[in-house]
Amino acid sequence: MNSKIPPIGAALFLLIVQGSYASVERIEATYKFIWKGMHVSTAETITELRPESYSLNIDMRMRGLAKMFMGGEKLAFSVYGDVDENGNITPREFETSGQWKGNPYREALSYNSSGDLMAFVQERSAKWKAKNRRQPVPKTLQRGIDPVSLLVELIRRPVRQPLALNTSFKVYDGEAAYDWSMQCDEKPVEIKKSKRSELSGLAHLCTLKPKLLAGERVGKSVPRTSTHRRNKKAEKPASQQVVKVWMKLVAGGSFWMPIRALVPSKKGPVRVYLSSIVTRTAAVEPAYFE
Repeated sequence: MNSKIPPIGAALFLLIVQGSYASVERIEATYKFIWKGMHVSTAETITELRPESYSLNIDMRMRGLAKMFMGGEKLAFSVYGDVDENGNITPREFETSGQWKGNPYREALSYNSSGDLMAFVQERSAKWKAKNRRQPVPKTLQRGIDPVSLLVELIRRPVRQPLALNTSFKVYDGEAAYDWSMQCDEKPVEIKKSKRSELSGLAHLCTLKPKLLAGERVGKSVPRTSTHRRNKKAEKPASQQVVKVWMKLVAGGSFWMPIRALVPSKKGPVRVYLSSIVTRTAAVEPAYFE
């Protein structure tokens, strides 16, 4: 799997919840990643939503032979940010770290209170950087939420808002700028229990699609043979493919949660199952001023 997939692809399905809060909402969810019938990864997520702030932590671990074949061992993502009086979010700190193909890595983004990117730190091996060079992103496009804050935007979608409404989000991950669009079917479908998850019921199919605005990967030119043209679709970068999620109301109709997902990767499609979810609500303590 491509190391860029988890934050902006596989992770996209993780959570979708209501949009206004008079309390602290804590959501703990576990997802299983299935590739070619094998359980290749498990993601543990913790989301906290407050009236004035948000945070989301994701801990992903590869399993069994998949660690050797797919190159990854463990991945972690974390973000926290502010929420203004109109419900708009502004990320303040984003970080991803882990072990990939035997090499530790870390990437971090920090923002000022206006949402302007102040710093981007990338600690990667020289070999990885040489293989994953990208074209520069114009200053005008170096704005937007980080990949994990995109999840928070989806999490905070109001239950009362029509699910079929088109939505788009600007995302900048420090190297590339994207426009993510989301479209959901108005009519739900029945999701049945499986050996991967006991969760079932009516769910809406939603399609999420990224459009790369800037930061295209720099690669070697490939001769345009008939074979190349024939395989052009198969070789299409995963970042340009769609992510499909099936979203269901849970917790008594309070939250939209993806209970299934189909995520593209360079190694083939990955199926994702919500295997457990725990939600907690705590009243916000009032502030006292002397």
